[in-house]
Amino acid sequence: MKSNTQQNIESEITALYATVNMINGMVSNSILEIPYADKDVVVRPHAEVHQKFFNILLVELLSGPQRPVLGLNQLKDEDKDLGYLAYIREVYHAPQIYNINGQKQLQKATEAFISWLNGISVVDNVWLPSIDTELTLEIRRISFIKICGDISKHGFIRLDRRIRDLIAILANHSITISEEQAYLMLPEFYEWFHDDIFNYHISNITEFLNNITWAIYEYIEPIRDGSFTLDENANLLIMNMFGELKRFEPHIPKFTTTRFLKMRY
Repeated sequence: MKSNTQQNIESEITALYATVNMINGMVSNSILEIPYADKDVVVRPHAEVHQKFFNILLVELLSGPQRPVLGLNQLKDEDKDLGYLAYIREVYHAPQIYNINGQKQLQKATEAFISWLNGISVVDNVWLPSIDTELTLEIRRISFIKICGDISKHGFIRLDRRIRDLIAILANHSITISEEQAYLMLPEFYEWFHDDIFNYHISNITEFLNNITWAIYEYIEPIRDGSFTLDENANLLIMNMFGELKRFEPHIPKFTTTRFLKMRY
């Protein structure tokens, strides 16, 4: 039987590997045009389909598994919106790899993104013709990201959960709509918040994700230098993930987004 310490180490290795693997699939020149500059950067998707794919992958990162898997516990209700970021939180709150500076960097980068995601996007003059309404819409960024990501991924029949979200969002603005009206409103909401607002934020989101990748790289330095090793009884999958982390290196240099893409919404 594995000791609690060994189980915790294997859970941490899984969380770190899964997160960098997902982020590497998003912060990629195959999806995004990322200039090789260190400041005032503007990141653009290559095409509309790449923006949709980026949104889908971001929702996947912010979702996590539906059941305990590979040592990762099922997320608590209050953490489900954060997905793999919640597992990274567990890493720096109870680290198994002892690297104080890396731990601080990981916490700083992750909490910065979580704080931004939980922030409120205020969008004026949102015109929704299907319900003949114009309003100033206030919505958590993580909410519209998840709604738009699911619209990008699924046919409308599978969007019943997001329909309930839209009804609740408008109810918070003292507007009552039916389920049928919410379905009619889907393309209008998507045009505002995916085509426009999400596109505006892609550079900043990419910077957040890249910072987390670099923070993980710094945190796992003891794996690279050999001062942290696995128990000889670790299973083959954990050993493989450990080896991948040992060889891991961020492929996008650190950068900062132009301030003009951090001023709105």
